[in-house]
Amino acid sequence: MIPEKLAKVLNIVYEKLNNKVYWVLLGSTSLAIQGVTLEPHDIDISTDKEGIAKIDKLLSKFRTQKPEYSSTDKFKSSRGLYNIEGIQVDVMYDFYYKNKNGKWSKPRQRNPTLIEYKGMNLPVLTLQQEFVNYKNMGRLEKAKKIKEAMTKS
Repeated sequence: MIPEKLAKVLNIVYEKLNNKVYWVLLGSTSLAIQGVTLEPHDIDISTDKEGIAKIDKLLSKFRTQKPEYSSTDKFKSSRGLYNIEGIQVDVMYDFYYKNKNGKWSKPRQRNPTLIEYKGMNLPVLTLQQEFVNYKNMGRLEKAKKIKEAMTKS
């Protein structure tokens, strides 16, 4: 279930980005739209090298962090942060995660599919792709919820 405020912000993002730049909705918002039982609190977007600069221009009035390389012990990417009506929007390019073997891996992001949600055709990864990504990241609780949603559909 997507909170009303987050759905409103997702619509703003959609209006700004749709048909202007390559982008894919990831993470909890994408999962919730596809029937995974969880409540998202932010919006995660993946893009390509050209897209991160274009998205930064399109969302510039909401920017809280200009796109730059950042890393933790588990994740690394170029990312920009935006705040739209109190909802964080995280835009990533060249995202890597540390897999269960301790090596850096890129998540699968092939051929996003479009999903209709409240009049928007949102580019998302399939639940199967998200399941593999979350499992490989060692985020097994979310992987389990994704698997449950896949068996329901």
